[in-house]
Amino acid sequence: MGKVALVLSGGAAKGAYEAGVLLAMAEKRVHPDVIVGISSGALNGVVTSNLLASGQFTPAQVRKHLKEVWLRDVDAKNFYHCFNPMEDQDDLQTQSLQNIGIRLGIDPFEGRYMPRIGLDSLDALRKLMKGRFLGFMSSSFLQGLLEQSLHPPANVARPVKLAIGVCNLSGETSIQADDIQRSYSRYRQFSWEAGRTPGEWATMMDRLRTTAVASASFPFIFPPIRMREAGEDGLYVDGGFIENSPISQAIKLDHEVDKVFVVMAATSVPTSDSEPTTILQYISRIFNIIAGGYLSANYYKVIKANQQIVYLSQVLERDEDGNYEASTRNDLICRAAGLDGLAGFLKRRIVQIIPIFPEVPLAGDLFTGMFDRKMRERYFDQGHQDAVAVLAQKFDMSRATQPLVLPQAM
Repeated sequence: MGKVALVLSGGAAKGAYEAGVLLAMAEKRVHPDVIVGISSGALNGVVTSNLLASGQFTPAQVRKHLKEVWLRDVDAKNFYHCFNPMEDQDDLQTQSLQNIGIRLGIDPFEGRYMPRIGLDSLDALRKLMKGRFLGFMSSSFLQGLLEQSLHPPANVARPVKLAIGVCNLSGETSIQADDIQRSYSRYRQFSWEAGRTPGEWATMMDRLRTTAVASASFPFIFPPIRMREAGEDGLYVDGGFIENSPISQAIKLDHEVDKVFVVMAATSVPTSDSEPTTILQYISRIFNIIAGGYLSANYYKVIKANQQIVYLSQVLERDEDGNYEASTRNDLICRAAGLDGLAGFLKRRIVQIIPIFPEVPLAGDLFTGMFDRKMRERYFDQGHQDAVAVLAQKFDMSRATQPLVLPQAM
């Protein structure tokens, strides 16, 4: 039997679309074994992984833990009002326009402009004038949501693997005579498996929450998240700026994966018919361009890998029983193709990519929905509708045994 992977791309408020897709998957009892999440997809991936592991990935639980949270809670007003500048906060989270505005007595959501006078407000004004802020809003609200909703399962009903992509601002690109290495991209891996002690679960959940919030910390919107772990110290932000649809990462996470559902809420966008007029529209368009490039490269990387398997299967020598011969010739051919010899080839399998994306591009930029509940509800409904249409196809959910008809790689 092959395994099913689910890739949840980033998309800020358009993550509500993914929640609609997940409801359809729960209804059709499609249970991924592997999940990879980026940005808003990381938040959805964390909740989904926990529901799957606990045996609660049902329509009712998806509505409760995903739909209702997206519609009720993921609103810019809640992000703004959750933050109290007088509380003991992480130093990075205080470096936001939200913090400065509250200290100055400004609340754009309530239409309240009551300037405060005092040393604290003068300090806030000084920071504003010098540009000493790292984002529009604190990510404290996201952290609070995960602390309330994410708890270890009482029993692990099924094992689940999860990878969350983040970008390390403290990373570097090193160039040597025969090698170039970059250390910006990180995929933090988590697994739900039986046998963990309560202390181990607590450590994992804490690390999971911090990583998910870091992955959702869209640059310029949220300050970076500081994470301290051996070999991984640094400031982390949205992984979507490194790779927004990491299909190959899902395959690496478990070599038995042969089907990958890729949910693209925001990557597929139409040609813009107007110039950006706000900073949020400007940032959103830049993200779409970057994410689209990574999606194209990642998709065709998998397609080419599939083609390589098909072509090699046609030229490698076989014995009388149809098995590949463990010959020097076969081993050299596989190494010439960039694999770890014949053994590396035998571990490979055809991977079917199943995209789920808006048939009609989602309205608004990445952030418009954070100010409009009805828009988030439309995102959710469209995600559910699109996924139902895709899942209505007769997918063989067992291991792929026949080569797929592959499109021509670009």
